[in-house]
Amino acid sequence: MSEAVATGSDERPLEKGPIFWFTDITNEIRFNLAIFFLPLFCGLCLVALIFVSRYKIDRAGHVANLEALATRHQTDITDSGGVPAS
Repeated sequence: MSEAVATGSDERPLEKGPIFWFTDITNEIRFNLAIFFLPLFCGLCLVALIFVSRYKIDRAGHVANLEALATRHQTDITDSGGVPAS
């Protein structure tokens, strides 16, 4: 059985296997992917930066959150009859 298969009219061998699919990607396809992907990626990074920059918490708020969670955890334990909820 041959490792290469002849294709249509140009008779060039086509390698078998999943790692050779990228050899048929032209520069035009790469350029089109970059035109689509780069603005999308930059836009998503900008949105992520906006979300992170608007997240405000200080040490006092963090301690208050920890105390609220500890109180809730103690309430859950007493409501379940002394067995911690998993």
